[in-house]
Amino acid sequence: MLGQDGWRVEAFESGETCLLRRDPHAAGRMLLDLNMPRLDGLELRRRLTETGHLLPIVFLTGHDDIPMSVHAIKAGAVDFLTKPVAAETLFAAVRSAVAQDASDRRARADATIRG
Repeated sequence: MLGQDGWRVEAFESGETCLLRRDPHAAGRMLLDLNMPRLDGLELRRRLTETGHLLPIVFLTGHDDIPMSVHAIKAGAVDFLTKPVAAETLFAAVRSAVAQDASDRRARADATIRG
């Protein structure tokens, strides 16, 4: 859906592959499913953060689970969406994550300059 709307999309076959191949300096956002085999979305988020990957994340799940959504938001998620998700809802969450990434990068650059 995102690729068809003109977004550049990079997909990974697993959370482990994402950890190995994701460029920590690339701008953008991440869309993570919470329920992935072996390495779920929340654990992947934790490991990405530990290794310097600071991209905003939109979590997506097939299960409407309030405790899980609260945990995801506390872990820094920009949004928490339940499948099936309407295209405009997904696009709005992605736009918000991209805007947050741009703002975070400006703040880090300003801090470095003042540093």
